[in-house]
Amino acid sequence: GVPSRALMQRAGAASAGEIALRFRDRLHEGVVVLAGPGNNGGDAWVVARALAASGVRVRVIEPVPAKTPDCIAERALALDVIDVAHVVTGSVPESIDRGEAIVIDGLLGTGGRGAVAGILAEAIGRANAMRERGATVIALDVPSGVDATTGAADGVAIVADLTLTFGTAKRGQLVNRGAC
Repeated sequence: GVPSRALMQRAGAASAGEIALRFRDRLHEGVVVLAGPGNNGGDAWVVARALAASGVRVRVIEPVPAKTPDCIAERALALDVIDVAHVVTGSVPESIDRGEAIVIDGLLGTGGRGAVAGILAEAIGRANAMRERGATVIALDVPSGVDATTGAADGVAIVADLTLTFGTAKRGQLVNRGAC
């Protein structure tokens, strides 16, 4: 009986709190948030807004514009706090890495199935490259590219250092722990 947007706000706020608690010493180096078009992207916008409101330097990469009503609404709220110059929509800049210490993956959520392609695959590849150079990657609910039910990662998938899941653990997270 709880509206989906209220759940999104709770999940995003709790995630931002957990990130601040666990990675307090890295937040001063900045955060890049990858926001997808669906409700996982809405979660990402809530996290971005909460971190920016607490003084963290946040950049948001939105490869595909917000599509769900909840995501659109949370995006609008976040843009009241985040400098629009720090938001890239409709593309993935060739060099998304500007030295931020934390990458937040909110591209695809539990509904993601099959191989990720195109611009979202580019974003995943660049996030993984940031991890290889030492950034901490945090996935919201399930790493993008990992099937929440089966754990399959057909093609490119986020390799997260931490996954903050909502509701309950997903079977796919247990099967593919290496990505989570």
